[in-house]
Amino acid sequence: RVDLARRLRGVTDIPPARTTPHNYMLGTRELLWAQDISNDRTIQVDAVLRGIGEHVYVWVDSTAQLTNADAQILADNFDTQIYHQVRELWGTEASPGIDGDTRLHILAAHGLGNTVAAYFASRHAYPEEIVGTSNEREMFFINLDGIGGDITNILAHEFQHMIRMNLDDDEETWLDEGFSTFTELYLGFDDNLWMAGSFFSNPGTQ
Repeated sequence: RVDLARRLRGVTDIPPARTTPHNYMLGTRELLWAQDISNDRTIQVDAVLRGIGEHVYVWVDSTAQLTNADAQILADNFDTQIYHQVRELWGTEASPGIDGDTRLHILAAHGLGNTVAAYFASRHAYPEEIVGTSNEREMFFINLDGIGGDITNILAHEFQHMIRMNLDDDEETWLDEGFSTFTELYLGFDDNLWMAGSFFSNPGTQ
């Protein structure tokens, strides 16, 4: 992305990443960029910071019914069931990242489309000068219109994608998805066991 911005858009002034993190507090409100995957459009979400964990901030769409307690459970689950386990398996994300903070960011929002439960978007790890709709932080997104119940396995899946970007930002998509699905199984989540059967029945298909 940096190379393309320089060659095709003539971008020359690219600021360095922050060296000190923002001082976020519960209740902080920001307009954050997100993708409506179904309609292939960029939207802005009025988001409120409702949970702060040791390794993650949890932002919530201001129109959602999630409380601070709900968001904190999400943050605690990420800290205790995902963060260290996935890092031990694969390696580390960019840390501290573009925002100078070792904490990651999750945005739980409505309006992200009807075909996705969650996603990681690498565009937000770049400065606005490179990607105009960057939130300038390492983050992934939870679709409140497409999930229900425990989503710990989904967070593990998306965290692998974030780590993969740092390790190999040009990985084949099918292999990257395989790594994430394996991560879910490795951590004990069996929601996607049916995929193994599907592969064994047709192993010639990636």
